[in-house]
Amino acid sequence: MEPTLKAHLLATTQLYAAALGISLSVASRRAMRDGRFFARIDEGCTFTVRVYDRAMQWFSDNWPKNTKWPSGVPRPEAGLIPGTPFKASWSASDIGAV
Repeated sequence: MEPTLKAHLLATTQLYAAALGISLSVASRRAMRDGRFFARIDEGCTFTVRVYDRAMQWFSDNWPKNTKWPSGVPRPEAGLIPGTPFKASWSASDIGAV
């Protein structure tokens, strides 16, 4: 199960970063408040299901409107996880991405 969740996290992060024209470290900092979080996952560090759920909820809640969600990756409903602490205070239009 962990390899599948890892693949979902990394695919989602990469597509999000590409859609906004930002680096993976910037996407990591926005989603997890840690610029190396996804790099460490890619290097083999582990994570909990709770962390996975929080990250995926953040991406779902902050996904660029004109970008298709990654194929094969389940998308959480908006605001599904109460207390997801990392809601963006900016929008893609603020940086000219839409």
